Amino acid sequence: MNMPPPTIRYTDTNNVLLKSLKKVCDESMTKAVQQAVSVNDCDGNDLSMSCDGTWMRRGFSSLYGVSTVVSIDTERKVEIKMKRSNGKKNHAKSCCKNYHGSSGGMEAAGLKLIFHRSQEKYGVRYVKYLGDGDSSAFKSVFESEPYGSDCPIEKLECVGHVQKRMGSRLLKLTKDMKGKKLEDVVQIATLDAILVYNDGNIGRIRTLQELGFEPGAFTINILQGIDSRRIDSANTALKKIQQEARQRRSLKRKEAEDLQEEQEYGAGDF
Repeated sequence: MNMPPPTIRYTDTNNVLLKSLKKVCDESMTKAVQQAVSVNDCDGNDLSMSCDGTWMRRGFSSLYGVSTVVSIDTERKVEIKMKRSNGKKNHAKSCCKNYHGSSGGMEAAGLKLIFHRSQEKYGVRYVKYLGDGDSSAFKSVFESEPYGSDCPIEKLECVGHVQKRMGSRLLKLTKDMKGKKLEDVVQIATLDAILVYNDGNIGRIRTLQELGFEPGAFTINILQGIDSRRIDSANTALKKIQQEARQRRSLKRKEAEDLQEEQEYGAGDF
C-alpha cells in the first residue's frame, strides 16, 4: 500500500501533546484561582482549599503520586503537583525523579510545595486546609509555616472521611460484640430514630449541642440536604401511590360500565 511503517515510539508526539495540554491547563487553573478570589468577599486573597493526594497504584509501592488542591468556594481545581520516585538504585541520569522517600509521603511533599509557592505563583494564601483527618500531610504543611508564624494554617475536618472512619469502627464493634446484649445501643438507636422521625435529621444538631459540640455550617447543610431529599422522595412515592390508586379506580369503573352495558344490550333483550 506504499505506507510508512507505524510509529514505534510516541515520545515526540507525547511531548508535543504535553506542552500544549500544560499551557491550557495552567490557564484554566489560573482562572480558577481568580474566580475563587472573586467570590471570596470576606478574606480576599486568603482562600479555603480542599487538599488530597492520589497514587498510580494502591498501597505504598507506587512510583507516581499527585497532590491536588481544590477551591472549597468554587469546587474548581487550582493546583496540582506530580511526584515521581524510582525504586531502582541505579536509574538513568535522564530520569525525571523529583522525590526521595516512601510513596506514602508523596502527598505531603507535593502539598507542602503547593502551599509554599502559592503567593509567588498566584498572589494568594491557602489559609484553610480541608482534608482527611488521618492524613499526615496537614501536619507537614502546618509545621513548614508556608506563610510565616503569624499565619498558621487552619484545619477543617472532612465529613466524608469522618463518616468513613466512624463506619469502619462501628463495623468492627458490631463484629466484636456479636452475640452480646447491647441494650444501651438499642436504646440509642431507638431514641435517635424517634428524633429523626419527629424532627428530621436536623434534630440531631441538638444532640450534638447537648454533648458539647457546636456543629459547623457544613454539618448543618448536609443534614438539611438529607431531610430535603427524604421529603422529596416521600412526596414522589406518595404521588405514585395516588396515581396508581386513581388508575385502579378508573379501571374498576370501566369494568363496571362494560358489564352494565353488556347486561342492558345482551342478546335477545330487544
